[in-house]
Amino acid sequence: IASSVCDYATMEYLEFMEFMARYAAYERGQFKSKFDEFDEDGNGVMDFEEVIKYVTHLGYTPLRSSIREAMNLVDLNGDGTLQFEEVV
Repeated sequence: IASSVCDYATMEYLEFMEFMARYAAYERGQFKSKFDEFDEDGNGVMDFEEVIKYVTHLGYTPLRSSIREAMNLVDLNGDGTLQFEEVV
């Protein structure tokens, strides 16, 4: 991404701002790809069991109660699932 913005090892302010805009879009795409990978039924949300599998994939052994508490904090609409926008 950096090489598409600037040919040099350092960047000017406007080049840096362009880089950050492109990187933010790239990073969001990476997060969405991972979200979709663990949304096993493809319904656009991650339910409790899908979140457990995702957290386990990250290398954690979560307590179910901890996952439930974390989901309750970020589940903005209270439907018991996580939409992508609630995750990012």
